[in-house]
Amino acid sequence: MATKVTAKSKAPLRRETPRSELAAILVKKVPGAELSWKFGNASLMIDDKVFAFPSKNTGGLILKLPAHDIAALVETGTARPLVMGKRTMREWVIVEDPLAAATLKLLRASLAYVETLPKTAPKKKKK
Repeated sequence: MATKVTAKSKAPLRRETPRSELAAILVKKVPGAELSWKFGNASLMIDDKVFAFPSKNTGGLILKLPAHDIAALVETGTARPLVMGKRTMREWVIVEDPLAAATLKLLRASLAYVETLPKTAPKKKKK
């Protein structure tokens, strides 16, 4: 069964930026992906879960993948771990060439991985 490509946004798109333009290009290349705004950035999503978004600082692409896949990608120099502040994110990696064929393969693997993860309940606001 073929998966339908969804290139529409769930939220109104904000001003065009190089990152939002890159996300719009990538969402068309990944069947089943949706474009939405999360974390102040255009993000690629499946089932309301983020699986990739353009990097603010490097021009690369940030992907969510299983930790064991990330270790192999980092070891071969294909990608580097995502560090936010002082914390290295366990399941996130940065790939520098977002439009390369190898990156598109990883992007599809990221979607497939995130699609298998359970949805998390929204966090309750503290009073």
